[in-house]
Amino acid sequence: MESQEAEKEGDEKEEPGLDIKTLREYLGGIKKVLETLKECDTNPARSSKVAHDVEKSVKIYQEVYDEKN
Repeated sequence: MESQEAEKEGDEKEEPGLDIKTLREYLGGIKKVLETLKECDTNPARSSKVAHDVEKSVKIYQEVYDEKN
C-alpha cells in the first residue's frame, strides 16, 4: 500500500526538464524557427501550414508554461 502512495506522489512531481526556464527557451526557439520559415519560404501557404501544425503540436507545452508563469 505504501509503495502505491509513493508512486502517486512521484507522479505529481515535476519532471526536472520541464522547468519554466527550459520551457521558455524551447518555446522561444520554436517560435524563431517558425518565423524564419515564414520569412524564407517562397510558398506562404506551406509555411503557414507548418507553423499551424507545429503550434498545435506544442500547445500542451505552452499550456504547461502558462500555468507555471
